[in-house]
Amino acid sequence: MTGRVSNYSQNNFNNVGRNSSWENEFFIQDSWKVNRRLQLEIGMRFQHDPQADDRYGLGHAVWIPSAWNPSTTAVLPGIQWHSINPSIPNTGYPTRPIFFVPRFGESFDVFGNGKTIIRGGIGMYRYRGATGGGGVSEATPTGSFTSTLSTFTTQGSTLAAIDSGKFPVPSYSSYQLAYSGLADQNSSQLSMTWTYNFTVSQQLPKNILFEAAYVGTMARHLSENALHNVNAVPYGAMLATPTASQYPFRPYSNYSDISIAEFDGYSNYNALQLNANYRSAHSFWTANYTYSKVLGLTSTIIDPFNPSNDYGPLNFDRRNIFNLAYSHEFGQFAKNRFAGVLANDWHISGTVQMQTGAMLQFNSTGNNFNLVSTLPNKQTSIHITGTPNVIAMPVLTCDPTRNLGANQYLNASCFAAPTPGHNGAIVEPEAFGPGFFNTDLSVFKTIRISEHKSVQFRAEAFNFLNHPNKTFTGGDPNLNLVFNNAAQQTNALFGTVNSKIGHRIGQLALKFYF
Repeated sequence: MTGRVSNYSQNNFNNVGRNSSWENEFFIQDSWKVNRRLQLEIGMRFQHDPQADDRYGLGHAVWIPSAWNPSTTAVLPGIQWHSINPSIPNTGYPTRPIFFVPRFGESFDVFGNGKTIIRGGIGMYRYRGATGGGGVSEATPTGSFTSTLSTFTTQGSTLAAIDSGKFPVPSYSSYQLAYSGLADQNSSQLSMTWTYNFTVSQQLPKNILFEAAYVGTMARHLSENALHNVNAVPYGAMLATPTASQYPFRPYSNYSDISIAEFDGYSNYNALQLNANYRSAHSFWTANYTYSKVLGLTSTIIDPFNPSNDYGPLNFDRRNIFNLAYSHEFGQFAKNRFAGVLANDWHISGTVQMQTGAMLQFNSTGNNFNLVSTLPNKQTSIHITGTPNVIAMPVLTCDPTRNLGANQYLNASCFAAPTPGHNGAIVEPEAFGPGFFNTDLSVFKTIRISEHKSVQFRAEAFNFLNHPNKTFTGGDPNLNLVFNNAAQQTNALFGTVNSKIGHRIGQLALKFYF
């Protein structure tokens, strides 16, 4: 209202990200019928897929340790990009001329009668990801930064006074904070996934087809920017002085975290999949069951110093999944024309879904049951690990999935507060939350009036058994560990579900077709 300001921020230029790339691929494939019972599919894809160019010619940034210096007047020391150093590719990453991506599949009729079939296949897939230098941020690569000038007066100042140079210009180090996603000029990798399966299909009596399959996925060279923090505070470095400034403990003291985007994440999926289906003139049903396990680097990297500590079940892991879908036409019951209008040609269809719950640790706040904000004596993670780059984790004293009460999925008495220099495990033993169950049902009948006109009545119910599903909600306080100053866990409802979701939804419909 008075035109006075207390601080002023300005970018050195307005950075508008504009990236593009060309992807060139071709493939060869051969279908080879070895004999009447065995057929092979063999292929190879050739892929040239460079990272994205910056269309303005500035380029994506990389970290050059030899170019760093501790001066507070240097502009982004150690960070360089194509327009200021032409030896750095515009993309930030070098481009591999070609990737070879093989595929193989087979189908074998065991007895030659078409009733027992063995199928299998394996294939590789390469994927660059979104344009932008493998996840590189848009500000740092083009040298854009923001500087903030404070007037240091309680009454504020005016823009004219700021323009006159009345107030001291901040040092460059004031905006050299954390930079995440710098490119690696020595890596030409792309994300890679191997998928493979082995399936046995058997035709059973009564028109039932049964299939049993092993299905797997092995992902390597996944994009991540958390494992290569070249400016992390070493583990344990600040245990003696946990409240001190972090910068003197970092290798490059005028920066906070400096993370390099690499292609070295990994995950694995393995599953037993069973499927049976039946089809006749009036009925159809299909049922499938999957027992699976998906492991990988945790969705949010907790320990950047030792990737093996982060390997465990991912937050979307569901061990058991069952699905059933069915449809049946009841046909003609009544011979009388008028009675048949009400009794004949009804259809029923529906689905049943069941699955086990999610791993609780990696669906809790902070992946550590919100422990950071509830440590004894107002401690922080730095008090425990001696670094801001590894969060505090609870210490397990027993199996948290045993001796549970009603609606309880974690035993709070098994969790203890960590102490300085003694952190808990990054990935805790598997403990899963409540499962999911749902049934949908539809009943309908079509009454034909003439050749081109008909009326359909339909009644549908979603979750028609009105079955509530227990659930931990997002940020659920019942998944928060709370320790008092005596390091005693005080959340009496920890690990206990007291929320439910789901209710029956019904609808009726009358449709006229003409």
